[in-house]
Amino acid sequence: MSRRAAFFLAVALTCLLLLPPTPSDLRWINLSMAALASFWCLMFAGEDIARQRGAERARRGRSPVGESGSVAPSPRSPSGR
Repeated sequence: MSRRAAFFLAVALTCLLLLPPTPSDLRWINLSMAALASFWCLMFAGEDIARQRGAERARRGRSPVGESGSVAPSPRSPSGR
């Protein structure tokens, strides 16, 4: 699990732990923030899994996307400009 996914998991758990002392009319905020943090935790964990699978495929000599072998450059890689 990456640091980003772990951070959002911790945020979600913190929001849920603060649910009992929160006034009843404001508990929807804790629940919605826990749901949002859980969403981002799942998205970042999915990104990490996909990245690991892509790296494994590249090590085996397979294209990470389709049969053609053409892969768009990563947005994090330098574009050469």
